[in-house]
Amino acid sequence: MSHNFIRLLYMSMLICSLLSASLRPAYASDFTYFLPSSDVKELALSVNEQTVPVALLSFPSEQALSKGVVVVVTDAQASGDAQNSLYHVAKSLPKWGWNTVFVNPSTAYLGAQQNKLDDSENSNEADAESDQQETLDDETAEPEAQSATDELNESSDDVSDVPTVPQEAVQTGLKSIEMQAPQLTYTFDEHQAFIRVLLEEVNAQYMQSPGYKILLMQGKSAASSLRLLQSTDTQGPILDIEVNALVISNVYWPEPELNSTLSLSLAKVQLPVLDLRSLSDNYWAKETFENRLIQSRVALKPFYRQREILGVQMSRNQSEYFTKEVVGWMRYLGW
Repeated sequence: MSHNFIRLLYMSMLICSLLSASLRPAYASDFTYFLPSSDVKELALSVNEQTVPVALLSFPSEQALSKGVVVVVTDAQASGDAQNSLYHVAKSLPKWGWNTVFVNPSTAYLGAQQNKLDDSENSNEADAESDQQETLDDETAEPEAQSATDELNESSDDVSDVPTVPQEAVQTGLKSIEMQAPQLTYTFDEHQAFIRVLLEEVNAQYMQSPGYKILLMQGKSAASSLRLLQSTDTQGPILDIEVNALVISNVYWPEPELNSTLSLSLAKVQLPVLDLRSLSDNYWAKETFENRLIQSRVALKPFYRQREILGVQMSRNQSEYFTKEVVGWMRYLGW
């Protein structure tokens, strides 16, 4: 009897949890939904003549003397899911004397922009096709009716001329990774422009205090930051803000050609760089890990370090390892 009651209780709890998850709004996974509104601040970005709101969290230093500010930007996702591992890192660094800003950008704006462009292009194409069809209808006379015997002979001739393609040969020559590549609703340049406006606004409002300025970037946000911060002898970085160091984690872009160029972009960043990886990194980031080290070694980057974080994503232990690696690297730099 007691076993049946326990099973019934577990089943009712499971049903209630599933119902509550289905009734929650789409933004329920965002940290703006769980945290008090007084703790969440908002940036109003001006992108393509539109105002894009971006939520962020700010954690002040817990030491008498502040060392500077660390801006933590997670991998931009369309759903706005908060990355718990980096959230705990941003919340732990103030204990070591750092002001932190935690930004969890959403790419929903970029997807909406692309949908608007697609809709306008489709409407223009539809108008052009309708105009062309009206012209053809006016100029073309009604064809003579064909007999059933003539139509049957023509259809049989057409079928005999078409070569048959084996079903198993349709996907021959395609690599599996290309089939698994996600189809983004925006381009790399659009994402880079969005991250640039975001960092410039964060710099204007939260990075003007004395001390060192450090960017901690993850995923596709890290990939865009490498392009923004790279420089050569003849050309400076696109991102014109004061940055003293860069920390990247799981850096990637889900396109083979662009992803392979990230190693060269990293070698051209004239800043101290801490490159972190873990078991939770995706295939794209793992594919370029060794090449990032090689390109940085060839470019003679003086303050470049690669480290592996123990644990898996969403675990508190990994967040602690992450924080200790960042703090230890800053101490190595003398900060």
